[in-house]
Amino acid sequence: LGQIRDAFFLAQSTGTTGTIFNHLFKQAITFAKRAHNETDIADNAVSVSYAAVELAKKVFGKLKSKQAIIIGAGEMSELSLLNLLGSGITDITVVNRTIENAMKLAAKHQVKYDELSSLPNLLESADIVISSTSAQTYIITNEMIERIAENRKQDSLVLIDIAVPRDIEP
Repeated sequence: LGQIRDAFFLAQSTGTTGTIFNHLFKQAITFAKRAHNETDIADNAVSVSYAAVELAKKVFGKLKSKQAIIIGAGEMSELSLLNLLGSGITDITVVNRTIENAMKLAAKHQVKYDELSSLPNLLESADIVISSTSAQTYIITNEMIERIAENRKQDSLVLIDIAVPRDIEP
């Protein structure tokens, strides 16, 4: 709403809107504010990282006893980490190309960290993987999944790719 309002005021200041549009738009903003304040419209704010954790919940139900891996150490990875912690998971490992960034994010939220090169071994015992890096190539390949499948102790491995471009080979 704020971005739309700002764009409107910019358009208005440059003289690209007319009187009728100005009146209608101001009423629309007033209505939107009222709807926001008088309803639960913003109570369930959904982000991609929140949706990723909700998807894992649909697969497993309760997540408390599950192991998760966060690939990446940026803002989306941190949001995913916070959503996982909020769901009750405490066994979370952050991996990143730059170990210092993984260490920093892990220390901030009191979870584990590891090098990206350890990912194949970590996948053998993980239940949930949320990947969000800026890598230009796949972090998890089909070949990697085939190799670890034989050694996995669990049946399900939920791979959630929220990166652009993709981190996980389709």
